[in-house]
Amino acid sequence: MLDLGLASEQYLALQDRKQREAIQSFEKYWSDWNKVITDQAASAAAVPEFDRGGFAGFTGMAKLHGTPGRPEAILNQSTTAMLRSMLGGNFTQPQLVNAVGGSGGRNVTLNMDPGAIVVNAAPGQSPQDIAGAVRDELAGFFREVAG
Repeated sequence: MLDLGLASEQYLALQDRKQREAIQSFEKYWSDWNKVITDQAASAAAVPEFDRGGFAGFTGMAKLHGTPGRPEAILNQSTTAMLRSMLGGNFTQPQLVNAVGGSGGRNVTLNMDPGAIVVNAAPGQSPQDIAGAVRDELAGFFREVAG
């Protein structure tokens, strides 16, 4: 084109520079894209798994292992806090099952603040009547919690 007088050396130098910039831009794009792919693969490999249960003290992704026939239950923070209060701190899955089902001969302590249970006795009620009513209320509560 230069021989035909259709382009100047300045124009060709400008085109050469633009071509090099375009190639550099693409190489940077490709390098950045490969980094994203690599980081995503590393992140996916680093996602914590809870196939044996446990506590997640973070916000983010976690790998679950449920199936339609064997779903997993995930507790929210509020329910976990209530259970921790009832069970005296962090708990294992067997401890939770024993507490709800009463198996294994374990004793479970229920912590309640003063005034959490108010008993109003009617005239003529015996201590046994009151104890029976409290027992029935607590049994109903635990059935409700056990779901």
